[in-house]
Amino acid sequence: MTVANFSSQISECAPSAQIETPDFSKTGHHLTVTVNRDQIAALTQKFFDEQFFLESLSGVDLIENFQVTYHFNRFKKTERVMVRVQVTKEDPVVPTVSHIFPSANWFEREAAEFYGMKFKDHPNPVRLILPEFSTYHPLVKGYKDEGDSAKEVQDLIELEEAIQKLISPTVGQLQTKDYFVNMGPQHPSTHGLLRLLLHMKGERILGVDPVLGYAHRADEKMAEIGNYLQFWPNTGRIDYLCAMLYNWGWANVVEKSMGIEVPERAQHIRLIVSELNRIASHLLWLGTFLLDLGAFTPFLYTFADREKIVDLLEMASGERITFVYFTFGGVLYDVDEQFVIQTRAFIKEMRDHLKDYHKLLTKNVILLKRTKDVGIISKEVARLYGATGPVARASGVDYDIRKAEPLSIYTQFEFDVPLGENGDCYDRYTVRMEEMEQSLRLVEQALDKLPEGAFQCKPAPKRIKPEAGEYYQAIEGGRGEFGIYLVSDGKDKPYRVKLRTPCFSNLSLLSEVSKGLTMPDMVAILGSLDLVIPDIDR
Repeated sequence: MTVANFSSQISECAPSAQIETPDFSKTGHHLTVTVNRDQIAALTQKFFDEQFFLESLSGVDLIENFQVTYHFNRFKKTERVMVRVQVTKEDPVVPTVSHIFPSANWFEREAAEFYGMKFKDHPNPVRLILPEFSTYHPLVKGYKDEGDSAKEVQDLIELEEAIQKLISPTVGQLQTKDYFVNMGPQHPSTHGLLRLLLHMKGERILGVDPVLGYAHRADEKMAEIGNYLQFWPNTGRIDYLCAMLYNWGWANVVEKSMGIEVPERAQHIRLIVSELNRIASHLLWLGTFLLDLGAFTPFLYTFADREKIVDLLEMASGERITFVYFTFGGVLYDVDEQFVIQTRAFIKEMRDHLKDYHKLLTKNVILLKRTKDVGIISKEVARLYGATGPVARASGVDYDIRKAEPLSIYTQFEFDVPLGENGDCYDRYTVRMEEMEQSLRLVEQALDKLPEGAFQCKPAPKRIKPEAGEYYQAIEGGRGEFGIYLVSDGKDKPYRVKLRTPCFSNLSLLSEVSKGLTMPDMVAILGSLDLVIPDIDR
């Protein structure tokens, strides 16, 4: 796509659109487009036809008006377009685009519950993350808690009664009932507080409705309350299994918005610890995935290897899980020669262990039976729902942000992007196994080229105040694209932070891929998606 060519196509589709071409290296947008609400559906259809996917959708309270912000992007190579629609608070209605991109279903429900907007013709306009009975909109500026507990309880009772009345049509003289089964919120294979309302008939799944919000921690609201530095601890607690990478995501959007230069040594250190963290995350996934399928021994092996990585990360940062190691312009501490020596030793050992894992698992008949042709996600379904990371790459989607929108350091190294073919649970296993090897390659190259010099920029920025504007930056997390949409008003606190997390989008396609399958298949699919629940609930 050339900016000029696509600008003309947008003008044809939405003649009154206001189109700008910002500095992509700073804002993360190739184009920004402002349109009237009656043009958003036609424009979204244009993006669909041009093979874009809906990367993110969020609300913004502009005090006088509401704004709905859409981010469209392409796989393979980033071509990001931001579209704005503004509506009055007296008439906060925007047409739904969920019939074009199903991924908009959850995004729109989230914007509606947090801001009070309405999305006309939305197929299921109920709350997604906040309790079903809640009536408040906490991201509206000046929000104060005004909950009505008596009404909340009554509404909850009515909801449960409505669920009990859902039955299937009568067949002959027998009244066959569809029934609902709660999988979670306390269930071993959800790995956290996630509830799946399974619509069943016999042993077969007719549909799945994920019920979110049990682990909601209001990260986006917290971002608006504190300053840019105070948000650092939150980044390590969203995807706590890939906290280093989420540190990098927050650093990236602020550094680019302010033009902060990061020293070469700091960039190398960031890559080393982030890719080690990615391997640790994949190892934990591998062990728990196999445990869900009934294999206990690999769980012990993967955790033993993961502990060695955690030891290395503790040497660098002083922390073991929810890291706050990055800072704007570098990292908090330098790494010493002992860290380099021990990391090289781990790489050699881990390569041998990966061979052992393959011997033990990859051709294992039980693993093959439980994962082959189960939970198939096609390329098109991945695009429709905005799936990214190993989930999308297992379906043959060649989209890795380290290649498509690389942080500058990644362009200096060689690595491959593993892809699957069938998009089933087994392919999601093989892709992650190969990704661990590619991360080892990256760490090894970064160690070989680790330069001398500063590990923080000098002089360090004393006041973090990005210029007023809208910014979007993304990194390749352990589970896919972690994108941050930042709205700055030029002050020392973010005006709006929207966290586009991979697990949120990857989970949204669950009902699409599980129809007709059984409960054991659901366990395999859930494990293959590699969900971190706070990453969904944020």
